Amino acid sequence: MSTHHFDYRSWIMEQNTPCGRVSRVDDNHFEIVTAYALAQIQFYQVENEPEIIEFRIERVKDGEVVFFLHFHADPEEHSKALFAEMVEVLKETGKHHETRILLCCTAGLTTSYFAMGLNEAAHALKLDWTFEAVSVSDVYARGMQFDCVLVAPQIGFQQKKIADVLKDIPVLTIPAQVFGAYDAGACITFVQEGIKQFHASLEERARRHILHHSDNDHVILSIAVLPDVRRTLIRSRLYDHGRVTDSSEAIKPVFYLDDLFDVIETSLCPSEGIKPEMIGIAIPGIIHDGTMDLPSSNSIDLTKYGNHFAIEQFFRDRYHLPVYIFNNVNAAALGWYSAQDTYQNIVFHSQPYGWKMGGEGIIVNGRLLSGKNSSAGEVKYIVPLFSGLDDVGSSVCTPDQMVRVVARDIVGAVTYLDPQVVCLRSDMTPYPEEIRKELEKFLPESHIPQLIKIENMDEFVMLGTMILCLLQQTEA
Repeated sequence: MSTHHFDYRSWIMEQNTPCGRVSRVDDNHFEIVTAYALAQIQFYQVENEPEIIEFRIERVKDGEVVFFLHFHADPEEHSKALFAEMVEVLKETGKHHETRILLCCTAGLTTSYFAMGLNEAAHALKLDWTFEAVSVSDVYARGMQFDCVLVAPQIGFQQKKIADVLKDIPVLTIPAQVFGAYDAGACITFVQEGIKQFHASLEERARRHILHHSDNDHVILSIAVLPDVRRTLIRSRLYDHGRVTDSSEAIKPVFYLDDLFDVIETSLCPSEGIKPEMIGIAIPGIIHDGTMDLPSSNSIDLTKYGNHFAIEQFFRDRYHLPVYIFNNVNAAALGWYSAQDTYQNIVFHSQPYGWKMGGEGIIVNGRLLSGKNSSAGEVKYIVPLFSGLDDVGSSVCTPDQMVRVVARDIVGAVTYLDPQVVCLRSDMTPYPEEIRKELEKFLPESHIPQLIKIENMDEFVMLGTMILCLLQQTEA
């Protein structure tokens, strides 16, 4: 019987993707060229090792690498699936993503004029940026819908107050000479640098909040797994002494545990320079004593290893490194808490799109609460007890249904924990005021905590995972 040989190069050349056909540069180099990105496929020969394939997608407008992966072309179906995922990321790269910036001054008149000039400059520079202007009295209501807030210099004394409220985004005071001259180009450069510094400093501020003056002299690979009813997002970030040096993102229609192998092994590839010395993985489910309690669902298939799987030891044996597994919402709660210094009692409620069962990460008096069985915040145990959800099946189909589900989960948290704030990640309920209105049916208005909408849970999961790894090392 003949042995089937899978010729990956020939198979790739036969693919007619939605982004165009694959072109051959040479025997080891192939490309898909679009107006917005360049996808490159490289084959590398390694002595005494199977051939390595590299996928890389580089965005045209800024040169940023938005997808990077190393793997072996075996097994065949896995290699084909990875190619399909690269093509999907290439498609998504072409979708328009705006950076929205809000200007504010006393009445919004002078900043409205400046916003017009900034929009024209952004268009000329081919930046996907839009600028809007409001009065300072409206900035609190609208600010969290934007990526950055700019404060006019004449009300610069209010910058700290605005920043204390809008903690998750940079709030910058426009330099007087830039504002006075309506220098749009200089303002855009100022904003670019301000946004960069804000995000670069987040990890360091978070580490010091939790670990005080302990040094972070580790290289940590932080991985976030975030499923919903549609697909699973896998993001990774390499922290070198707390500084982000590499990152990746993949979207899987169905998540298999083996998908993490590609993420980890790409980071461990010697040709990529700095390698992690420990790994933190944040996933859904109950993680207790290194085992994972996470039944399979439509976007998660863990049948290969089974439930109550000793996941932590499995990864340690495979990679011979310290590996720590955490619940993803617990990591998000600690990440969000560590990035601010106002609240000590927090509930981070995560409701994946379409899921009836959400999860909660809990911070009490500045400490993460996990419980005896690491199941604190597992609301799946109480959702079946709620009334008013008779029309909701195992999946949630409408925003109205999701409002009722989320509100009832929060009622339970408020009853037992009385938090200062509830961080709310729920894509199907974009308006926190609808949740608040539903909460008023069950709680006195004075007992309803502040609700803060979270748009970028993955950022806080990766940050929290890094912090949790450092805590594990501190306690070891």
